[in-house]
Amino acid sequence: MKDRKSQFEDLARHIRSKSQQDALIWTPSNYINSYQTPLGNGVVLITHNEDEVSYGNEPIPEFCLAFINERGETIHSIEAFTKSDPQYELLKDIYYSAYDSYMRTDETYRSMMDAIMKL
Repeated sequence: MKDRKSQFEDLARHIRSKSQQDALIWTPSNYINSYQTPLGNGVVLITHNEDEVSYGNEPIPEFCLAFINERGETIHSIEAFTKSDPQYELLKDIYYSAYDSYMRTDETYRSMMDAIMKL
């Protein structure tokens, strides 16, 4: 059986794939630059921190994917602090697909392009 880290990394890859296919419904969370989607008995939360800040001596990750149980507790998270972190691109892809899903970026762009072409 895979270890916990591998299991959640595998789940994150599936989340990226399903999110890019618009199969997940992302909504804003209570946190700035964060989106969430229900999944099974829990919630997945993706957060993007644009500023290079730290909390005390602890750096804050640029991207964080948190897996939250039905009681609102984080059971596991995957973090990327810099572009050189192995999970950086995975988390970046999830964040921007969640953003585009909520903002309806593609649909809005297409409708704007259709409207301008009719003028």
